[in-house]
Amino acid sequence: MDKIANIPYLNSIGQGTKYGGRKNKKNRIRLNRLNSEKEIYTITKRRLRIEYFLFNIAVSMNIATYRYFVLHKPAGIVSQFVSDSPKVKLLGSLDYVFPEGTHAIGRLDKDSEGLLLLTTDKRITGLLFNTPKKHVRTYLVMVKNVVSEETLKRLKEGVFIRIKQTEFHHAVPVDIRVVSDPFVYYPYAEDVRCQYPHTWLLISLVEGKYRQIRKMVLSVGHRCQRLVRLSIEDMMLGAAQPGEVKEFPKEDYFRLLRLEE
Repeated sequence: MDKIANIPYLNSIGQGTKYGGRKNKKNRIRLNRLNSEKEIYTITKRRLRIEYFLFNIAVSMNIATYRYFVLHKPAGIVSQFVSDSPKVKLLGSLDYVFPEGTHAIGRLDKDSEGLLLLTTDKRITGLLFNTPKKHVRTYLVMVKNVVSEETLKRLKEGVFIRIKQTEFHHAVPVDIRVVSDPFVYYPYAEDVRCQYPHTWLLISLVEGKYRQIRKMVLSVGHRCQRLVRLSIEDMMLGAAQPGEVKEFPKEDYFRLLRLEE
């Protein structure tokens, strides 16, 4: 008995029933259980720390909760929030508070109007423009002077436009037609220049080279006076007022733009 009593507790557990009998066997089982629970607690605590760390990264990168917007961009505003020039009017001048990290997709130039996509989800640009699937964009365009049938045919067959100093691109529209009543498509089509000879065109493209439509109509002798983007796929500008912003759930945004993750 004295020999057993002099054995340290941990040693007695390690020796099993040789010295400790049933009592030490129960103690060993209890200690193993405590060690297992401690190990589970440590692993869980470590996992929670990792998840909290990753969540903070997601929040800082604005990917924890993406947001999706459509803006009726008025003419005179550039499609960005920052600029080196103090003279330009930016998207931040609109009467709407966009969340941090919002950026424009498929920008419209300063003088163009209509549907502009904005989001905090940086994947949208790639999903919309850098996939095998082509997404149709439709524009209402007012050009100077009357477009003849011959000129319309030339535009339908495609024209060459300069995209770089020595590089040209054959721009072929998906569809192009003359519009007799622009108000059917755009309720804000009123323009003082309509008192002079002009033509309204409805042009659909699946590409978006820099100032492509302006270059296309200019190549056949007509200067672009108004350019309004009406839609991208099933995402329509509708009757939204200039400067109006609408926020969409992700599911509707992806469905209307026909995006695939």
